[in-house]
Amino acid sequence: MIHSFRPQSRILSRIAVVVCFLLFVTASPLLAASVVEITVTDTEGGAIPGAVVSLLGTGHEAVTDGEGVARFDAVAAGSYEVVVRLPGFLSNRSDIAVTEGTPVRVSVSLSEALHFSESVTVTPTGRDTFESYQPATVLGGEDLQQRLGATLGATLASEPGVNVRSFGAGNQRPVIRGLDNDRVLILENGTRTGDLSSQSADHGVNLDPATAGSIEVVRGPATLLYGSSAIGGVVNLVSEEITTKPVNDVHGSMTVQGATADENGGIAGDVSVGNGRLAVRFNGSAQRTSDYETPDENLETVPNSFSRSKSGGGAFSFTGQDGFAGASYQYVTSRYGVPFVEEGETTLNPRRHRLDFRGERRNLDSFIEGVKFQGAFRDYQHDEIEGSGEIATSFENQTWEGQIFLHHRPAGRLQGTFGVWLLDRDYSSAGEEALAPPTTQRSLAGFVYEELSFHHASLQFGARLDHTSFDPEGAAVDRDVPQRDFTEFSGSVGVLGYLREEHDLTLAVNLARAARNPSLEELYNLGPHAGNFAFEIGDATLPTEVGYGVDLSLRYRGSRFVAEGTGFLNRIDNFIFPFQTGEIEDDLAVVNFISADSELKGFEAHVDAGLTPDVWLIFGGDTVRGELRDGGDALPRIPPYRVWTGLRYEKNGFHLEGEVKNVGEQTRVYGAETPTDGYTVLNFHGSYQLTTGKTVHTFTVRLDNASDELYRNHLSYIKDLTPEIGRSLKAVYGLRF
Repeated sequence: MIHSFRPQSRILSRIAVVVCFLLFVTASPLLAASVVEITVTDTEGGAIPGAVVSLLGTGHEAVTDGEGVARFDAVAAGSYEVVVRLPGFLSNRSDIAVTEGTPVRVSVSLSEALHFSESVTVTPTGRDTFESYQPATVLGGEDLQQRLGATLGATLASEPGVNVRSFGAGNQRPVIRGLDNDRVLILENGTRTGDLSSQSADHGVNLDPATAGSIEVVRGPATLLYGSSAIGGVVNLVSEEITTKPVNDVHGSMTVQGATADENGGIAGDVSVGNGRLAVRFNGSAQRTSDYETPDENLETVPNSFSRSKSGGGAFSFTGQDGFAGASYQYVTSRYGVPFVEEGETTLNPRRHRLDFRGERRNLDSFIEGVKFQGAFRDYQHDEIEGSGEIATSFENQTWEGQIFLHHRPAGRLQGTFGVWLLDRDYSSAGEEALAPPTTQRSLAGFVYEELSFHHASLQFGARLDHTSFDPEGAAVDRDVPQRDFTEFSGSVGVLGYLREEHDLTLAVNLARAARNPSLEELYNLGPHAGNFAFEIGDATLPTEVGYGVDLSLRYRGSRFVAEGTGFLNRIDNFIFPFQTGEIEDDLAVVNFISADSELKGFEAHVDAGLTPDVWLIFGGDTVRGELRDGGDALPRIPPYRVWTGLRYEKNGFHLEGEVKNVGEQTRVYGAETPTDGYTVLNFHGSYQLTTGKTVHTFTVRLDNASDELYRNHLSYIKDLTPEIGRSLKAVYGLRF
C-alpha cells in the first residue's frame, strides 16, 4: 500500500481540531436566571422534554427540561415571537408580551407532524421543513420503521425525488433528481462517511439505516453548506450518537427486523446512561441477507446477492442547558456479493473506523452568541475478492474533516452564521482495478449564511468559497498525472412567504449557483472497471461544473389536509459524464469522461387528505427530465416518472396502509443504455404502537410487491440480467425506553 507524505501543516490542522474540542470540554456553562418560562406539552397535556425554544430577534434559545419547561435570562420589555421546534412535531409560533419586572409564563402545545418535521441538515441551526427554503424530507420515528430497508438506498427509495442505484442488494445508493455519485453527498451526523460509494456502482454505502434516529434528505443544490459534492443534494443519517441534551437515568432503543424474499435478519440497539451532566452511550448492530428471490422463473434467486454487516461503538458527552461537548468511536464492517461480475463470484468487504468530536455553546454574551464545532476522522478500506479467495484490488481512503459554525447576535432582524470547513484526504489503491494513482486531496472553504425574518416572510442569502487541490503520485502508475487546483464560488438566495395569517400555507423560492470540481476518478482513472461495466479514461483537464438552479415549493398543512408541490430547474454548465466512444477494450465499453452543458427539470408532490377522522387518501409522484442542452440527447441513467396512490387508516395506535405505485417506461436513454418497461406494484403495511409508562413498543408488518410483479429498476446496472426482488413479507419490532 502506498501512502502519501503528510506535511506539518496537516498535522497542525489535526492538532487544531483536538484543541477546539478540549476548549469545548473545559468551557463552563453560563448560569441562567429565568424571566420568561415556556412550558411545552403534547396534545394530551404531557410534558415534552428536548424541544428547542427560540425568541426571534433576540438570539435567545433554550431546550425544555424533563418537565417541558424552557427558561430564559432576563428579556427586555417588548413583544416577541416564540418558536418551538422538535423533530416529529409541528413547530409552533406564538406571540408574547414582556413587561419590565413581571415574569412571563406561557404554555405551548405541539401536535405530531405529518411529512413536515425539524431538519438539522437544511440550515446551520435546523429548520422545520414546512418553512425551509429548499425542499427537504425527514424520515423518522414510526415512518422510518415502516420504510426500513437493509440499505440506506432501499430505505429512501419511496421518498419523493429519491430513487436508488443498485448493482445487487448490498450496494444500493440514493439518487436525487437523477443525479448520483459525486453529486449526492452522504453524511453521518453532518460529516462525510469517508467511504467510496460515489466511486463505483458496485461500492455500497457503509451505513446501517437501522441505527438512525432519522434520515434527512435535501433535494437540490446544497453546496452552500456542504461544498462541491452536494450539487445534487444531501442525505444525512442522524443519530443521538453523541448526546446533545442532558440525559438522566437510562434511555435506549432497539430494532429487530426480518424478511422473507432475501431471508433478511437484523438487530440494532443503543443504551445511554447519564446524570444530567455526563452521558455515556453504547450501540451496536448486525444484519444479514441471503441471495434474493425474483419472480423470474428462469432466475428464481440472484446468485451472489447476499450481504452481511456489523457495527459497534461508544460515545460520551458533557451536556448542559447552554451546550454540549462529546466524542465517539465506531467500527463498521460488512461483506456483500456483486452478481454477474468476474464469473459472478466477486465479494467486497468494506471496513471503517471512525472517530467524531462535536460540541456546541449557546447564549454567549458577545457578538458571537453561539459556536458549533465538528471534527471527524475516517479510516476506510475494502478489498475486492475473487471466488478463489484471492484479493484482486484493495482500496484505502483516509479523511480528516473539521468544521466550525459561528452564530452571530441578531442585528435588528438579521441573524446568521459564518464558518470554516476543511478536509484532508489520502486515497490509494493496489491491484487489478487500481485505476487512479495514490492521491492527496485537500479542501478549505469559508461560508456565510444569513436570514432576515419578518412576521409573514423571511429572506435567506449566503455564499461559499471553496479551494480544492489534488496531488497525485504519477510515479506510482508510470504516467503523467498533473496536480489540479480548483477555486469555486457557490451562493443562494431564498424567500419564504406565509400566504395566510394562520401560517398554514407557505411559498418558498430558492435560487442557487452551485459549483462542483471534478472528482478524483473523473480526473485520473485509466483502465478496466468491471464495477461500472466500462473501460474508463479520465481527463485531468476537466473544468469545474457550475449549476444554476431554481426551486419553487408550495406547502399547506392543516388538521385534515397536508400537501407539498415542488417544481425545479437545474442548468449545469460543464456537466461531466462518461461518453461512450463505441470502442471495446478488455471486453468492456470504452468511456471518456467529458463535459457538456446540461439541463434537468422536474416536479415532485405529495398529498395527504383526510376523508374521515381515521381514513386518509394518499397521493404522490415525481418526474425528472435530464438532457444535454446542445442537441437534446438524454443524460445517462435518468429515472422514469413515478405516481403512487393509497389509503391509510389510523386510530388508537393502529396504522394500516395500502399503496399502488405506478412507474413509467423509460425510453429516453443515453448511448448503449437499454430502455425499461413501466410497471405497477402493490404494497401494504400495518403497525401498532403500544406505550407503557416511558416505554414505547412498535410492531410493523410490511408486504412489498404483493402481486409478485416482475419489473426492472432503470437505475440498476444489472437490469438486463435480473429483475428486482419479488414478493416479500417483512416484520419490524421497535423498542424505545
